[in-house]
Amino acid sequence: MMCFFFCVFQLLWYQDTLLLDPTDRRKMESRGNKHTLNIRNVQGSDFGNYSCVADNSLGRAKKYMELSGRTIKQLVS
Repeated sequence: MMCFFFCVFQLLWYQDTLLLDPTDRRKMESRGNKHTLNIRNVQGSDFGNYSCVADNSLGRAKKYMELSGRTIKQLVS
């Protein structure tokens, strides 16, 4: 027996409670069941709690991650 189904959902990314949109440094991608948030040139303002929220008529799923670290001052010679 084989079972195939198609699930339609809305996927949203948040930093803390702020809804994120793509920018020149931030890219969101979905390929099949893999959903990624890529942040280039990470800055101190990027540190925080990130969540991925998928919603549809059957319910909601959430995953969380914390991005932390230390910023490095760039030396100018």
